Amino acid sequence: MSAPDALPKPRVASRKPQSSLTFFYPQLKKLTGAQRLILTLAKHTALAGGRVTLVTHRMTSEVREALDPAIATVETGRRVDRFGNHFLDAALEYLLGPALLGAIPAESDGVVFFGPPSLPALWWARRRWGRARSLLYFCYEPPRAAYSDRAIVAGRFGPLAPIVSAAARFYRPLDRHFARQADAIMANGRYGQGLIRAAYGVEATVLPHGFDFAPPAPERVAAMRRRYGLRDGCPTFLTVNQLHPRKRIDLFLRAVAAARDAGLDLRAIVAGEGAERAALEELRDALGLRGIVTFCGFVPEGDLPALYAACDGYVHTGLAESFGLSVLEAAASGLAVVAVAEGGPLEILRDGETGLLVPPAAPCIAEALLQLGRDPAAARAMGARARADVVARYRWERGAERLLAVWAAATSRHSAISAG
Repeated sequence: MSAPDALPKPRVASRKPQSSLTFFYPQLKKLTGAQRLILTLAKHTALAGGRVTLVTHRMTSEVREALDPAIATVETGRRVDRFGNHFLDAALEYLLGPALLGAIPAESDGVVFFGPPSLPALWWARRRWGRARSLLYFCYEPPRAAYSDRAIVAGRFGPLAPIVSAAARFYRPLDRHFARQADAIMANGRYGQGLIRAAYGVEATVLPHGFDFAPPAPERVAAMRRRYGLRDGCPTFLTVNQLHPRKRIDLFLRAVAAARDAGLDLRAIVAGEGAERAALEELRDALGLRGIVTFCGFVPEGDLPALYAACDGYVHTGLAESFGLSVLEAAASGLAVVAVAEGGPLEILRDGETGLLVPPAAPCIAEALLQLGRDPAAARAMGARARADVVARYRWERGAERLLAVWAAATSRHSAISAG
């Protein structure tokens, strides 16, 4: 590994940052669910009365296009992905997080650190600033590489696996110590809250999520259906995911093949990019699904509402997702959702009423596809119930208000300690 470059001079957006609250994440390079959450929560926090600056080393053009113009930004321009290896680049995010602290505006009263890569920076910020600023931690979940996925991650390093496994085990107490430096920890749902309780021994505050879609114009939906050659009477099932092994898109493909073999005329769309795309396309072709399954790559944020609306059902196969933002968005779009009965979707969906929760096995997913595909009226009714349910329970406005309340409470505690 070459020596790190000297830290470039921060590049500041045209709006002069005058925020009271800083959102902190080392690198925003893909619009994954986690990173879309940061952008959307920033937008609604600003709408709720907070002044927000987003601080990061580097932001890609696709992320910048999705960022609300009301959010001030500071970028250092420092490159964080140097290796082309997901795990090594993730380690570099951890290491370079503290170097980003100097880019936080001096007038910022508090900082929200997002995700495990921000934890070393949170710890260093506490040492550097003491209680002068409120430091909050939004924890998607404790780092999988040190907990649930330690053996899986270590196995990817071949002969170095024992060393990687030992390092991950050694990091656990550090991870716990870093996280507990926060004035408050926030989670994205009850499942994630439980993971945090088990790992850190603290109770996290759940921030309600939501969906941020305007209803797509009928002509945009029609154009989307033409783009992918979708036909009336032929149900289309969608999944929106980063193409990563944990997303288990192979289960989706095998379920589509099984449903086809059972006589269902269907189409499937996989939206998203990632390192697994080539292998998944090979599997599609091996299953004889060319012409049935379309990999459409990255879909811009503005096109997602029309893509959801162009389809008839949604399939979620991710391994124990801490929440499942795309599940929520699909339900809010009125789609019948099939989800593996693990993690966050158990909180979002009610089996048989607002979705179908199934074991993580291709035959079980295929059976759900057959059920929805053979009774489109029932599928539409399920989608309508799902939309009504999530509209009532999930709003970004509530999450933003709760974030500001947590921040205000932490700031009040600091003031009381200082006065005492």
